[in-house]
Amino acid sequence: MRLIKSLLILPVFMSLLLLAGCSRNSKIDIEIIGELSSLPDGKIYLLDGKSNKLDSTYSRNGRFSFVIKPGIYTEPALFTFEHLDSTENRRLFQFRTNKKLNGGGLMLPYFMASPGDKMVIEGMLKKFETVNVKLPEKLMLVYPDKLITGSKQNDVMYNEDFVSGETITDSIFLQLEGKVKHYPYSYYFLHELNKNLAMFSSAQARKLMACFDETVQRSPGAKKVMTRLNFRETKLLNRATLMKNREDMEKPVIDSTRKLNIVILWASWCGPCRKEIPLLKELHRKLERHPDVRMVSVSVDRKKADWLKAEAEEEMPWEQLWVPDVANTRIDDIFPFDGAIPTTLITDSYGKVLKRYTGFEGNLVSKYEKFINSLLAQE
Repeated sequence: MRLIKSLLILPVFMSLLLLAGCSRNSKIDIEIIGELSSLPDGKIYLLDGKSNKLDSTYSRNGRFSFVIKPGIYTEPALFTFEHLDSTENRRLFQFRTNKKLNGGGLMLPYFMASPGDKMVIEGMLKKFETVNVKLPEKLMLVYPDKLITGSKQNDVMYNEDFVSGETITDSIFLQLEGKVKHYPYSYYFLHELNKNLAMFSSAQARKLMACFDETVQRSPGAKKVMTRLNFRETKLLNRATLMKNREDMEKPVIDSTRKLNIVILWASWCGPCRKEIPLLKELHRKLERHPDVRMVSVSVDRKKADWLKAEAEEEMPWEQLWVPDVANTRIDDIFPFDGAIPTTLITDSYGKVLKRYTGFEGNLVSKYEKFINSLLAQE
């Protein structure tokens, strides 16, 4: 089975764990048992979803175990392993799922466990034969050939997709609603909703939140989603959204006098963003005299100096703005996108997104022009 690197980088659901070797309380502790043939003797580390080391033990004859005592948070958490044998070979773990990606099997670099779970990691430990990727010497990627058992939270994450595609149609929303109702206890779904919140209207997101059980709805993760929704409903891109220009003057992102606004999100450090600028210049030449269309670029650079330097180098002849204090701003709660750049939003005169394009596209001029002309023809 080939390795497919996860596109998602998920945050840890539980930020504080107290790991102790005291007597085990089976009602709240998480027990992890490993029985992996072909795993050499050595030291194995338990890591959280951000690769922070939480605990360590020794593997003997492929066997190891951990007992995790929850701290002040009781939400499910993400875990993984790192193994170091006597010859300094380092093994990073991946885990099989039943999900597919691009026609192949999807591997994830973590598993999810909850208080009271008894996780069993067993089978034969296999090595990935990477293609077109050269790993550092003495580093290898490995995976158990059997699926992990022992957690209903992990079962959902390893078997169910939440969102596929960038447009939430009515039919897709009904499918998602049905999944949340079927797994109302799923913190994985809650996380995915938070991660992809920009793809949902406020009404859709609130409707999905209502499908979770009371325990999930009372969780810190759910409170984060609701806080974002409340913020977004007042700050989401609209005619009143302001960003700063070169002179630190606040200017509207949306021109209410134009039927269509082309909002380009970019940064000086983003290679694909810089690569598409010549194409955007070509698009601007075709549209600059059109009274119903306006282009504006919005930089998400952390430092204004970096933005100004790149902006001077690129000499883009349309309006240029910058998100001030980007480090403390939830950009994806203002601009409805998933955080990836370059992203181009084509909006109406109120800021409602009519089309979203993410990533570099060599045919963007014809593609954008075709969509814009189709909208204007409807007038």
